[in-house]
Amino acid sequence: SRGYSELALQEDVEVIGISFNSGGQVRISAEVLKLLKEKDAGDKTLIVGGSFPPYHIPRLLELGVSRAFGGGEPLADIGNYIKEHVAEKVGH
Repeated sequence: SRGYSELALQEDVEVIGISFNSGGQVRISAEVLKLLKEKDAGDKTLIVGGSFPPYHIPRLLELGVSRAFGGGEPLADIGNYIKEHVAEKVGH
């Protein structure tokens, strides 16, 4: 978790995407968001995707995940979401 947040800060990214295929999405997402807030980087966007139960999505969004993509979502949809979200954040 610390690695994700540290790398995001070093590279000054707007969006962090984490893919989950073996569980832990709620716990790890919560840790990443907490670490970002501790580093005054709570404005970074966290998106997650992968194979996880759909009932986890509301909890992920409550934590502050911007969007949760389930398995099988078209890559174009994910890319479009990122483009639109970053454009809003940077004013384009």
